[in-house]
Amino acid sequence: MDRLMIFIDAEYVINSVKNLRDAPEKIGMNKINWQNIINKLTNGRKLIRTYYYTAKLDPNENSETYAKQEEYLRTLKHEIPFLEIKLGRLIRSGNSWIQKGIDVKLSLDMIIKAFRNHYDIAALIAGDSDFIDLIREVKDKYGKQVLLITFDRSDAALNEELLLEADWYYYIDYQTGKDYGFW
Repeated sequence: MDRLMIFIDAEYVINSVKNLRDAPEKIGMNKINWQNIINKLTNGRKLIRTYYYTAKLDPNENSETYAKQEEYLRTLKHEIPFLEIKLGRLIRSGNSWIQKGIDVKLSLDMIIKAFRNHYDIAALIAGDSDFIDLIREVKDKYGKQVLLITFDRSDAALNEELLLEADWYYYIDYQTGKDYGFW
């Protein structure tokens, strides 16, 4: 039985799902059913672990939003077996915040775990073309297979080379996600 590890760029998923084409309403992060997504990806494989990457909010900026994030992450950790939450940081850029360290943490984990032979298949839920070299390295150097999951094929940010680099590529549109109970 193939061993599976899942690597989730949470901010990518949350933003993509919120902006899905053909969705009759915006899907907030509290409506994402992570357990159903994980179950669908596992599909007869042995799930070793799921890694969920996000940035920790600053409690001094907005204590209410910070408390909501803390509760959300605590709930995920309690409800989803084999889930590890990996936190990056946020930095202010003008009037907005930018995540830092997420892609690097995800990439390091995926490479190190491939090197240590912790998995046979990596499911990468992300859409950033920066992951092209990561996918190539995991496949070519360590002989691992990579399943890429993205949201809404019309996403202009998706790079064709990223899609072609993965062994399998699945995109999830609004209706597919609804049919599988992802939201």
